[in-house]
Amino acid sequence: MFFREVKTTSSVRRKRSWARPNTWATLVLGLACLNTPAARGQVDSLPDIQVRRDTLSDPPSSSESAPDVQVQIIVSSADSTRIFKNAHSAQRRFERLRKSHFPWAFSRGGYCDERIGRLCMWYDDDDEEEEEREAARPGSEHKNVATARKELISELERDALSIPGDRWARGQLVRYLVEDGRYDEAITAATRCVPAGHPWCAALTGYSLHAAGRFKAAEEIYAQALAAMRPPQRCDWNDLSPFLTGGLRRAYRRTPCGERGDVEERFWWLADPLYLQAGNDRRSEHYSRLVMVGFQDEAETPFGIPWASDLREVTLRYGWPSSWERTQSMNLYSGPAYAIVAHHPAAGRRFMPPSDVVKDPTQTDAQDWPLHDKAARTEYDPAYAFFQRELEHQLSLFRRGDSTVIVAAFDLARDTRWGAGP
Repeated sequence: MFFREVKTTSSVRRKRSWARPNTWATLVLGLACLNTPAARGQVDSLPDIQVRRDTLSDPPSSSESAPDVQVQIIVSSADSTRIFKNAHSAQRRFERLRKSHFPWAFSRGGYCDERIGRLCMWYDDDDEEEEEREAARPGSEHKNVATARKELISELERDALSIPGDRWARGQLVRYLVEDGRYDEAITAATRCVPAGHPWCAALTGYSLHAAGRFKAAEEIYAQALAAMRPPQRCDWNDLSPFLTGGLRRAYRRTPCGERGDVEERFWWLADPLYLQAGNDRRSEHYSRLVMVGFQDEAETPFGIPWASDLREVTLRYGWPSSWERTQSMNLYSGPAYAIVAHHPAAGRRFMPPSDVVKDPTQTDAQDWPLHDKAARTEYDPAYAFFQRELEHQLSLFRRGDSTVIVAAFDLARDTRWGAGP
């Protein structure tokens, strides 16, 4: 039996997992490493580069600016095809190398708390077991993977220089720069996507800005991307169906896309994690997850199964995994196989409002919208926030003319981070 599982944990170590039996996609553990000098040597030298420099009668002095240099790369049809194939090969080699360095963990499987397409999803309340697994989990990736990613980025940079209009390679370049923590370089690479008005180019910039923590700017760029999209694509990007339930979901799906604006604006207003933070990072996170879905087109994925709607739904609901493991199992028919386990951030919270809250926010209390819910349809872990436990509090409203004063009372004594403070 071949399993795939993704695990999501919360602050109390409950986890969300999904798995899929698979007997036809078994990967042989003894595959040779593809990131060899011979494999990397398949990338031939780039086409000829022509350099034009403005004519100067004398060399510029130290106080004068250097002449403008324009680099023009002449790429034939054959060169374009070869560079395109090399970029895809380089991305496949890296992801296969990454998978070969996933650490090993104990196998598990069985029941499903939720099934999403080919995937089996379960929740685990065994806090002690999860704490042991969390403590034993490696904190960083293998050094060979980090080195290979930098090599991949270099190859993608050469491809982007050779074929500026190759939006697939441009997207992968932005993706792996962000993954490498090089946010400023990712923003620069995204802004060089052509044509500049293409919605994918704008989305790459929004993705880079969101990853860098510039949420307000990311929202503004994503708005430009949405405006440039054709109506069906814009409808798909704004679709809230994966996050709604019950009657509201049915009513929402029956409503034409152009008439959903009121529900969508109320939904995102409620989902904003922190009003003191400029921009709505939960909304830009949603669009960034859609960009990540776009990255999977014609790309090798760590999951080892073809990308389909079930993987898309898991990505939209819980984001991209933050770490990975492998578990080994034995199948009587296909022999040894391993499953790939992906871990989501442990501090994910349910910021998206339940459907009943969206319908009437004025009749909502804390019991209607628990931020920590093991069966939440979606979670998000803000990079700027630390969650240890939910804060017990009381709220009171006092009318003052045409305004309202809100008074909050809370006790931080149980919080180890704040309780010992002045």
